[in-house]
Amino acid sequence: MVITQRRKLGRSGLEVSPLSFGGNVFGWTIDENSSFEILDNFIAVGGNFIDTEYMCILSGLQEILVESLRQF
Repeated sequence: MVITQRRKLGRSGLEVSPLSFGGNVFGWTIDENSSFEILDNFIAVGGNFIDTEYMCILSGLQEILVESLRQF
């Protein structure tokens, strides 16, 4: 699967993939290496919309995202 479509995100001017990645499992139910692998795969197929809702802050998602996205 490759995600090629984009949709406007409200009036922000941003265009995001129609498929959002929910990251609330990071830091809670899967380890950091698995998190990196999953994020890398999501980005590799064209995903660019990652849900970082409030509970993700508590799980450590932000730290995992920062480390994962440094390579791009």
